[in-house]
Amino acid sequence: MRYGRMCCRLLTPLLLLTASALAVVVPVDRRFDFDGQQSDFAQQFYRRHVAGDAVNQMKHRHSDLPDEVQDELHQYKLRWGQLPGLLQRAVLWDMGYVVALDDKITRIYTRCGRSMAQIFVSRKAYERIGCTPKACSLPTGELSYRHKWCDGDQATRISLCAAEDADLQGHSAMWGDGADDDFIPEVNLVRHSWTDHNDSYLVYALHTQVEEVAYNFCPTRPTPIIPCAAYANENKSRWCRPVRGKIVTPWLQNFAIEHEPSHVGLVLAVIGSVVVIGGVSSLVWKWWVGGAKETEAQKDLGEALLVSIRSVSTSSYVFDADQDELEQALDAAAHEHFDSSIGFSASAHTSHSSWSSLKHRLSSLEDPQSSEPMPRTFERSISTSSSIRMLSERRSQVTIRSFRLFESHHVIREKRVPFREIQFHRVLSEGTTGEVWLATLRGRQVAVKQLLSTKRRVLKEMEMFMAEIYLLTQLQHPNIIALVGVAWNTLEHVVMVQEWMERGDLQHFLQRQLACAHPEFTWTHHKLAIALSIARALAYMHSLTPQLLHRDVKSKNVLLSNAMEIKLCDFGISRRKHSMDEDDTNLTITEAAGTMSWTAPELLLGEEYDEKIDIYSFGVLLCEVDTCLLPYHDAEALASRLIFHPLRLMRLVVHEGRRPHLSSSCPALIKKLAHACLDRDPAKRPSAHAIVTLLTTEKVV
Repeated sequence: MRYGRMCCRLLTPLLLLTASALAVVVPVDRRFDFDGQQSDFAQQFYRRHVAGDAVNQMKHRHSDLPDEVQDELHQYKLRWGQLPGLLQRAVLWDMGYVVALDDKITRIYTRCGRSMAQIFVSRKAYERIGCTPKACSLPTGELSYRHKWCDGDQATRISLCAAEDADLQGHSAMWGDGADDDFIPEVNLVRHSWTDHNDSYLVYALHTQVEEVAYNFCPTRPTPIIPCAAYANENKSRWCRPVRGKIVTPWLQNFAIEHEPSHVGLVLAVIGSVVVIGGVSSLVWKWWVGGAKETEAQKDLGEALLVSIRSVSTSSYVFDADQDELEQALDAAAHEHFDSSIGFSASAHTSHSSWSSLKHRLSSLEDPQSSEPMPRTFERSISTSSSIRMLSERRSQVTIRSFRLFESHHVIREKRVPFREIQFHRVLSEGTTGEVWLATLRGRQVAVKQLLSTKRRVLKEMEMFMAEIYLLTQLQHPNIIALVGVAWNTLEHVVMVQEWMERGDLQHFLQRQLACAHPEFTWTHHKLAIALSIARALAYMHSLTPQLLHRDVKSKNVLLSNAMEIKLCDFGISRRKHSMDEDDTNLTITEAAGTMSWTAPELLLGEEYDEKIDIYSFGVLLCEVDTCLLPYHDAEALASRLIFHPLRLMRLVVHEGRRPHLSSSCPALIKKLAHACLDRDPAKRPSAHAIVTLLTTEKVV
């Protein structure tokens, strides 16, 4: 192997010389940091391409493309179907085309002299025109922002782009900023039209994810949204077709070179020489040492480890001395990443260095502009492209190594079941990121939760899912859904096996009770048992150290068995609150928090919060159980169409004390308890333990 590696090193310059002689330099900005506050999507597409990411090709045929796009491809003797998905998206964006919700390719104009990389509206410009953004807290403690108040005239005045007509209407934010560095925009054009005080408005918006959250809610991951004026209503002299950027043309040229037969043959010939020479050298070396030993990957293959063999490998440009240093840094970084993203205690694993020194070290390693000297490993970057690839590879390696720690943890190993023993039957429910199946495991009916196929390669989604799995391994309570097991066959396909609750969720159960008007479903029978069970679950969670907040208590997340066992479920957005860290990072995380009708006012406003947000949600749940109706679905609320006007409902809840109604037959004790739980002041809400004591010692009826 050592001789083979040496040959590869000797031939690497030849291989690079062959490629560089044919390729065109793509002028990547090494200082570029995709933070969702710019619209240089073409550069981001290229960065992710260099990092090894890939997306599906677009469904459009070559004949569906606008003429100028077809002409562009014709210059390079290319067809649309030949281009990888990222390059397809980059071509359309750079040339000023986006896809509407009906899949129609629509033309975009910019302020004259601007490219598509220059149409993002900054928060400063958004606020300067008189618009008000909504702050959304992130797990890092940073903030992203979304459209909250902005009328159509204001949105049009600040727009740096104009769109031709699109038919499909949206009901979400018209402006937003923020994004993760590895985010891949999926641009789609959405029409926003409405009437306010007899004035009609029409504004388009370029959204960058297909599944957009509702207006006035914070997304799971921040994404940029760009407002665009309606071109048909504008003075045409102010708008032009966009100036072309610097990324797409050389990217297309390189792609065309790579796919020209004569060039491909030359490159393959060189690669073939490397493979043959390296392979022969490797065999000689194996013969010399008496045969190769079985690798760790081969040993683990039969165990179907979480991290597949195709995980990214260490760069071939790293020499042995640097490799040891890099391995230590990656292992240490993986433990830190593991601890922060999945929620494990770092003390459970071997620590390689202090976190503070590690952060300093990694920041100097990954920052090409750092004033400190970089290690020799990073000085050997071959080109801009390889530098980007190596930096992205390091980040991916850290994350994937943290997944290895998850897989090897004794708690997870104890819960692991063979994937082949699970028999999937039918889908029970599906959300924006995951789905739940009815399945059978060793003759027992179970519920299997997994990520949607489109989310299984998103590292952040994987981290959140693994965090939920590990959290459930720590929770042992009769009123919290039990984790039966964990299974996986690849990195992309991890499933959580939970106990099966035959009666389904409380929301549908209450709807059936309302329809049937069952005489036994009263506060003296089942209603009290439901309320007490959830209160006990919350009391248990709030008594843990560190304290656990559910953050999404509602009827949909309560399950019932045939024996009327009541269990709280869905801990996907739960958060630990460390008593020694009472700071904004822990107290203002609102990522994906709850559903508005059940959400406490302080959480809606982005204020600091504690476990009393769960108590507020419990108060709403009491109203649901009492009336068998969803909150704000009583006759009065429906007449005023509150559920169709979330912004108005939010104002009433936050500023005017509007709360879900209770029935006239509701027991006085329950009314008093519900009102206390729904108090605007969190300090005046009772604790979960106090609620349990009240419901077990006081006579309800």
